[in-house]
Amino acid sequence: MHQVFASAVMWAALLVSPSANAAVVIEITEVSGDVRFQVSGSLNTIGLNPLSSGITEDTEQGFMNAARGVFVNLPFGAFSDDSVPYRAFQAYGTNLPPRFGTLDANERGAPRGDAFGLTRAGVLILPDDYVSGTALSAQLIFFGRDLDDLGLTRGTRDTARLANGQSVEFVVPGDPPPAPVPTPAAWIGMVTGAALLARMGKPRGQLFFKR
Repeated sequence: MHQVFASAVMWAALLVSPSANAAVVIEITEVSGDVRFQVSGSLNTIGLNPLSSGITEDTEQGFMNAARGVFVNLPFGAFSDDSVPYRAFQAYGTNLPPRFGTLDANERGAPRGDAFGLTRAGVLILPDDYVSGTALSAQLIFFGRDLDDLGLTRGTRDTARLANGQSVEFVVPGDPPPAPVPTPAAWIGMVTGAALLARMGKPRGQLFFKR
């Protein structure tokens, strides 16, 4: 029984754990009727070709297209002029954007936290004031949606390999492993142990009286 449980835990860990060299992980979970993309990690921008900086958007942008490897999170944040400043890099070089799901449609969500994105054209989006190597934290929320709605599959991991050798991983955790079913021998052992404990727990006077 212990071997079955250990194997289930091992396989679950393999399905949901990001690889050790992933610079940024985008974990995708379904929570309380919503789907959340949680971005965490940091990037070294050395070796990435800068395209432009000081770009601004006058509206929030939050969307993804799983079949085309698109993820864009541009929240207003605390900008007094209602703009979203960010900078762009050429992300992939000769690599292609990763496909992290099956749905080929731009699905819009609610962006939070830092500016971050990967576009179909191979552009990496970072905050305009981003310092290479510092922590990133962002969240894109799809309210009232589930993983199936967005063409996402539990227990998958897809990797975007950047031009400078770093990677961004899209991770959809798998379902928890089923509880192991005790074997007949295990059931007998549990019942016998419970009976023994019950007998040992009886007061001595009661045992003496029954004799």
